[in-house]
Amino acid sequence: MRLPRLSDRPRARGSLFGTAGFPGEEAGAEASAGPYLFAGELVIAPGTYRDVRIELRQAGARLRASGVIIERDFPNEETDPNSVGLRIEDAPGALVEGLTVRNYGVGIFVSKSDGAVIRDAAATGNRQGMRCNDSRCVDIVACWLSYNDGNGLDLRQAKKCRLVGNTIVGNLHDGLYLLRDSSNCLVEGNAIEGNGDEGVGVGYCHGTVVRYNTILGNGHGLLLFNADGAMVEGNDIAWNQDSVVLHSACDEILISENRIAGGGGIHVDTATRCRITRNRIETGSAPAITLGGWAHNNRVGANIVVGAGEPLRLTDSAVDGERFRTAFERSGVFSKPMGNLIDEKGSVAPERPVVLDIERIEWSSGSPRAKIVPRIPTPDQDIELLLLDGPEGSSIDKKGRIVVRRPEYDRPHVVLALARQGIALAYETVFFEVVNEEPR
Repeated sequence: MRLPRLSDRPRARGSLFGTAGFPGEEAGAEASAGPYLFAGELVIAPGTYRDVRIELRQAGARLRASGVIIERDFPNEETDPNSVGLRIEDAPGALVEGLTVRNYGVGIFVSKSDGAVIRDAAATGNRQGMRCNDSRCVDIVACWLSYNDGNGLDLRQAKKCRLVGNTIVGNLHDGLYLLRDSSNCLVEGNAIEGNGDEGVGVGYCHGTVVRYNTILGNGHGLLLFNADGAMVEGNDIAWNQDSVVLHSACDEILISENRIAGGGGIHVDTATRCRITRNRIETGSAPAITLGGWAHNNRVGANIVVGAGEPLRLTDSAVDGERFRTAFERSGVFSKPMGNLIDEKGSVAPERPVVLDIERIEWSSGSPRAKIVPRIPTPDQDIELLLLDGPEGSSIDKKGRIVVRRPEYDRPHVVLALARQGIALAYETVFFEVVNEEPR
C-alpha cells in the first residue's frame, strides 16, 4: 500500500497545519520508499512501515507517531551507511514523538534545527543510532537508543542541548559522545549501560554537565579529553573497565558526589585546576584516584574510599604521553604530578588565577593559508604560553604570536597551555570559526 505524500493530504479547514494519518494502513502493512517530506503536523496510525524514510524540513513541523515503526527491509543486503530513517534538517522548533527507527545507516539525524524536540523515540539496530549536528537547544528526552552497530547518540557542534531520561544500552561502540564544540550541554538522568567503548565521552567541549546518570558495564564509564568547565556530579558509575578518565588537556573539571564501584577509579592524566571531592569510591585492588603524567595544580579531598586499593596513587606515566611530550619537554614542564593539593579534610576550593579565556578566533573564508594570532597576554611575565596541538606546521613565533597553518578539514583548533616553573597551570582548546567575507 502506498504511503501518501504531502500533495495527497487534505488540510484541516481553518488550521495553519494540516493533519493526516495513513488512511487504511494497518500494522505490518508495507509502504513505498519515500522519502516522505512534510511540513506542518502529521499523525501516523500505529503500525510497521517498511523501507520508508521521513524528512522534516520546515520550522515547527510536528510528527506524532506513537506505536509506529519504520524500518529498512533488505535482509540479504548490507545496510547503506548513508541511509537515514528520520531526517530533521533546517527545521527549527520541530517536534517528534513516539517513532521507532530500525535498520538504517543512521536512525535519526538532526541538523541545523535549533530548538527541536525528540521525545519518546527509539533508534535500534541501525549502524548509528542518533546524530545531532550544528544545532542549538535541542531536547532529546526519554528516547531509547540501543543495539546499534556504532554509537547510540552523537552530538557535534550542538550547543546548549538537553539529553534527559534516555536509555542508551548495548551499542557496539560508544553510548553517548559529545564532540567538536558541543558546549554547555546537559546530560541528566540517563541509563547508559553495556556499551562497547565509552559510556559517555566528552571531547573538545566546554561547560558540559553530567549528573544523576547511571553508567554501568561500559568500556570507559566516562572519558573526557580537551574539555574544560565540565561538572560530573551525583552519578552512579559501576563495573566499567575504567570509571572516570580525564585524558588530555582537561581544565577546571569538577568531579563530585559520585558513587563509583568496580573497575578503575578516577584517573587524572593531563589536567589542571580540577576538583575531585566527596566521591564514594570502591575499586577493589585498583587505586581509587590516580594522578599521572601532567596532572598539575589540581585539588583532591574529602572522598570516601572503600576496599583494599590505594586511596591515592601518584605516577609519572601519562596515558596520552607522546601527544604533548615534545612541547612540554621543550619548555621544561615536569612529566610527573606537580602542584596538586591533597587535603582529605575537604578544603578543596579551586584556585582561579587569571589565565586563558578564549572561545574562538574568526578565520575568513578568503584568508591565506596561514593565520597569525596576535600575542595573547599572560598574567605574569614568568608564565609561558605553549602550543600543544594544532594543524600541522603551526607554531608560536619569537614574538609570542600563534602561527596556524590552515588545514583541509573544517573548524581547525589549537590546544594551548600556560606553564610556570615547570608546572602546567591551565589548558584551553580554541576553535577557529571560518566565516564568509562580506562581498565588496
